[in-house]
Amino acid sequence: MAIVTFTSDLGDNSHYPAVVKGIILSLYPDVTLVDVTHNVPSFDIMQAAYVLRHTYHAFPAGSIHLISVDPESKGQAEGVVMAYDGHFFVGPNNGLMSLITNGAEAEASRISHPGLIREAYPRSFRAARLFAPA
Repeated sequence: MAIVTFTSDLGDNSHYPAVVKGIILSLYPDVTLVDVTHNVPSFDIMQAAYVLRHTYHAFPAGSIHLISVDPESKGQAEGVVMAYDGHFFVGPNNGLMSLITNGAEAEASRISHPGLIREAYPRSFRAARLFAPA
């Protein structure tokens, strides 16, 4: 059974984390979802990287770590999938991934398959629109 962790700045008092988790469970019903935190200070990729650097290794190899923290206005950074230390990280290409690896080498690929995009969600809600389906 796949494990997907979710770290964001969406807040625990908003419906947005539930929307993202609903999309993931609709596409992958057998996945185990784990909320790391949704209280990263808004747009703070340094704090998000700190949280992920100190938590990802507690999960089994092959776990997927979904990150939704993007300081760019309207989420303009492209989405990426990064393989690092036996784990997969999905999120914006905004410098966050290199902060997680602390500059160590990692493989990364741009999320570009048009069939993944959920058009029902606004471009600014990329966690639902692009990251969750990936």
